[in-house]
Amino acid sequence: MVKFSLTRTSVGQEISPEVAFFSSRGPSSISPTVLKPDIAAPGVNILASWSPASPIISSDTAHNLPPLNFKIETGTSMACPHITAIVTLLKAIHPTWSPAAIKSALITTASLEDKYGLSAVAEGAPHKQADPFDYGGGQVNPNKAINPDLIYDIKTEDYTRFLCAMGYNHTAISWMAGAFTPCRKKGNFLANFNLPSISIPELKKSITVSRTVTNVGPVASLYAARVEAPPGTA
Repeated sequence: MVKFSLTRTSVGQEISPEVAFFSSRGPSSISPTVLKPDIAAPGVNILASWSPASPIISSDTAHNLPPLNFKIETGTSMACPHITAIVTLLKAIHPTWSPAAIKSALITTASLEDKYGLSAVAEGAPHKQADPFDYGGGQVNPNKAINPDLIYDIKTEDYTRFLCAMGYNHTAISWMAGAFTPCRKKGNFLANFNLPSISIPELKKSITVSRTVTNVGPVASLYAARVEAPPGTA
């Protein structure tokens, strides 16, 4: 049974945002030049609607429980609907934006701290300060994603070149693209794939990478770039 009542304020110890132990971690073993995960969203103890047609099996009684309309669940499958809903709203507000533009808006406006300024931590053995391999761009911030000012857009042909650089042949790429698509390899394309992140595996010497941003903010906007080098790099 669930009882709903008026809200009340409970003052206690502030807790940092936490990446659950079951949340997927990076880097990607298949394409390490693509930072994974992309984004973090709420996925623990989520109260959500539940189809009454879906059977609920109790591990304690091994019997089916009565149909439910709502259920509290935990998992990455609960974080996914949050992102899906936000993407749907962004597409309604910006109908001309590509999937890459929407993804860029989510990632570049995500939060690394909560409203109290506390940094995210990651569950594990032991707990540690969370990093991009735990949360990607950070925790999604729907309101900020509406106006990201700059986006990293990607065209269809860029995806085909990415697959080509990954080692897929033109037959496999054409099958996925639905049309004949010749494979033209381009040097260092993986590192220069226009993502809103930069991931360089096995960095042993200096390397130059490029990104192209598109202004979706006010026309007369002026932006300044600032680089914060990760520890161990210059």
